[in-house]
Amino acid sequence: MRRHRSLIESQANLLQIEESQQSRAYHEAQFKLIRDAEESRRRTTVNTWLHAASTETDQYNASSIRSEYPDTGGWLFDMNKFKAWFDPQFCSTPALWLNGIPGAGK
Repeated sequence: MRRHRSLIESQANLLQIEESQQSRAYHEAQFKLIRDAEESRRRTTVNTWLHAASTETDQYNASSIRSEYPDTGGWLFDMNKFKAWFDPQFCSTPALWLNGIPGAGK
């Protein structure tokens, strides 16, 4: 290491050393900008992933689809178990369990 240092000092003039330092500072600043941008992008990605779903959008989409098929789910409203569960004065259980295959419209 000492040999390289003495070689550089003997052959490089002050202008070359200054240019080298400026170049290094420039590239370090560029690297920091890139690193900060990548960190910001990652934070945004994680925040988006963790952000709560838009219930308004989901409700609007579900209502739009349901409006295309007005009779969908009508069978449920006619069931005595559903009517009893839906009546707030006489409901004995706070949950209604529906089961069916995926895509059945539960």
